[in-house]
Amino acid sequence: MAGKAVFYFEFVTLDQSVGLLKINWTGDATDGSVPSYSTDELFAVGDGGYFSTSGTGKSLTEFLRGCYGLVARTQPGTSPAPTSYGISMNDSLGLDFLNGVVTGRSTSQSERVNIQTNDPLASGLTFAFSTQNTTPSATGILEVKLLFAGNHWLGAPAIS
Repeated sequence: MAGKAVFYFEFVTLDQSVGLLKINWTGDATDGSVPSYSTDELFAVGDGGYFSTSGTGKSLTEFLRGCYGLVARTQPGTSPAPTSYGISMNDSLGLDFLNGVVTGRSTSQSERVNIQTNDPLASGLTFAFSTQNTTPSATGILEVKLLFAGNHWLGAPAIS
């Protein structure tokens, strides 16, 4: 089976000021690799917060534009990757939205790191392993908590 990543998004506050991007990933059955994905190529599927290359709704980039990164959490799966794997989410300038801190992830413990981005997201992101997983069929989860300040396309109220 080829490696893959599945993208979900949901708001975690009623005023839609804080959201959670969740990425469930699985390594290739032969070499453990996980393909990179661009948020420009992932589109909403229905109303369930799921994004796919075959979706027909708004792009994940359009949905996330203007948000700030707060916290990233990694969780090893039932077949964990090696400790040395790292994940990046680079913007169009090649800057890591995760600030380069999602590296050296644990194979047995969930870990949380502050990413605290200073600039709002203005372009698409490319999700990729900065240090590629090499464990066949390894699984894991990346969750990124996001702050939506001001008015974004869903019309959330400005935060004062």
